[in-house]
Amino acid sequence: MRRLLEENKEAVTAVTLSWIVTITRLIYPFSVSKTMMSWDMAGHYFSAWFIQNHLFPDFLGWNPFHLAGMPQGYFYPPLFHWLVAALAQLTGLDAAFKIIVSASLLALPPSAYICCRSLGLGKKKSGIATLLLLLVFSSSAINHMGGDFHSLFSVGLVTASFALPILLAYIASIRRLMEKGAWGLPSILLATIALSHTITFAVALIVLLASLIANHHRVHPIKIAKHLGAAAGLSAAWAVPAIMYSEEAFIHTVRGEVEMSFALLVLAAGAITSLKDRKCWWPTITTAAIIVFMVVGSSIMPFHYYRLGAVLAFLIIVLLMRTAKLLMESAGVRIGWNAFLVASLAVAAASLALAGDVHPYNDWPTPAITELDGRILEASYAGEHYAKHVLPIASGAAMLSGLFVESSRTTPFIYLMQKELDINAFMWGGYIPHMFTAEYARKLPRQMDVMGANYVLTKDAAGVAELFNETEVIAEISAPPQNKTLIKIGDSSLAEVLDYSPERLPRHGTWEDDSYYWFVKDLQRVYTEDDFPKTYEGGGNISLVKEGIGEYVFSVDAQEPAPVFIKISYFPVWEAYCNGEKTRIYRATPNFMLTACAGELRLEFQRGLWSNIGLAATVFTALLLAYARMTRSQLP
Repeated sequence: MRRLLEENKEAVTAVTLSWIVTITRLIYPFSVSKTMMSWDMAGHYFSAWFIQNHLFPDFLGWNPFHLAGMPQGYFYPPLFHWLVAALAQLTGLDAAFKIIVSASLLALPPSAYICCRSLGLGKKKSGIATLLLLLVFSSSAINHMGGDFHSLFSVGLVTASFALPILLAYIASIRRLMEKGAWGLPSILLATIALSHTITFAVALIVLLASLIANHHRVHPIKIAKHLGAAAGLSAAWAVPAIMYSEEAFIHTVRGEVEMSFALLVLAAGAITSLKDRKCWWPTITTAAIIVFMVVGSSIMPFHYYRLGAVLAFLIIVLLMRTAKLLMESAGVRIGWNAFLVASLAVAAASLALAGDVHPYNDWPTPAITELDGRILEASYAGEHYAKHVLPIASGAAMLSGLFVESSRTTPFIYLMQKELDINAFMWGGYIPHMFTAEYARKLPRQMDVMGANYVLTKDAAGVAELFNETEVIAEISAPPQNKTLIKIGDSSLAEVLDYSPERLPRHGTWEDDSYYWFVKDLQRVYTEDDFPKTYEGGGNISLVKEGIGEYVFSVDAQEPAPVFIKISYFPVWEAYCNGEKTRIYRATPNFMLTACAGELRLEFQRGLWSNIGLAATVFTALLLAYARMTRSQLP
């Protein structure tokens, strides 16, 4: 052991110093905090809570608490939330959340060092690069950088931080994949990234592609195919349903700068593949170009690093170390162990000094309200995720908005309602396809009724009172960063029996655009996506008999099967049974469900064919890899 430590003293020094800084400045304050509710972290905490309490051991299911109902775990990678939920069975949710986050922080320094070594940097330079990475991450003040410490604790981007050390380990494993065709470990790492963070997965594919191009002369095509096939199989439990049901996701590019970030990443990834070539100055030229653009270009045009900033920071540090190496070698300068130690201590000290207080935690009180009948619309800025995720946990209240806006095509309608309440409201990833004007606010009472929303959570109680005829203050809630008032504004039900047969929505454009036009101009009648058969038009009454996670039972009091409008987001794996007989569910405006029944109406959320196929593929691939490992077989 002593010899091993002596031979790797640079790695031990760098990692140890990094751990001291990480534990002192990050992990300890995080471990003693009483809440994990800063910005996006509130939504990730809720997702782990929801899996723990309602879905475990599964990670897919129906979440009734956000976006008028949404498929949980279908469109956002679920591994982080599932691991927290699994560990929470033993430790409790708070401890499990902190343990997983802390483990990802501790994994960052060794994974960065190993990655630097695999890219051709020497032991000393890899150690310095590791500490420089810690310095950049500690002092960064770029919001939403994704992976740095500010974005982790102040913005709550826990899944980006969780995926980053796995990405670095994967980049390191690509070397063995290229040189020896060893595809088992890289496949597991790539699948883990895919199940953790989509953008980080795209980064991994870019680096892999760059490596394949740079090392095309020694690529093992069959081994690469096995690698990609195994990674696809291991991640299929989530990836297959995500792809096959992708039409039900709400996907909208947030900012055009994302594409520019990817362009810079492609340059950096291409550059690091040439690091081992001592005579190649391409990485140095690329480094200079990227830095010039980031410094000069970002001052000329709007530029947002989005979730790629941490990866770019790491690659730039590696490229700078390569540049310094070439320059010193050209000048005949050598760095000894003492110089490395001094530089390491200086960087560690700077990290301690510059890290600052990245924890915005307060002892926020848990809102104390009774169970509510109907959904809550909250008008808030995107980062104010505290109330919309704590209220469901504390009281079972259903919120219209939520963190994972990509998970429901009902999102744009909710976003519009938030804007009607507060013109400054903002939903990350949301959009309004038509120009918003204040006159739309006159539609808000009817829109609230359509959405099954009976409550408003607002900082402007007087303004809400002007929009609705009758209001009742339910509670004053401390929901950082502002205290808000919970107001009852209506008495809408979750389902209605219509006294007419809905017609097909007149089509002028896409379903979303036409539905949006209906939402801001019409609202008098419900329309369907497909032709709905003529049914009983005498109306009737409906009552909710049973409600569970992914299950609803209604009693429909009508003389004959009548149209039943259900204010729950449409998703193709819902099944409806009228008096035990399966009946069709139609998509209805804005993005809800419609069926016909008289008597008992049962709605059940099924896992779906594609979800089961994906799970079977993952289990089969895992067993196959385990068999290959035990028998030392390379598999055909």
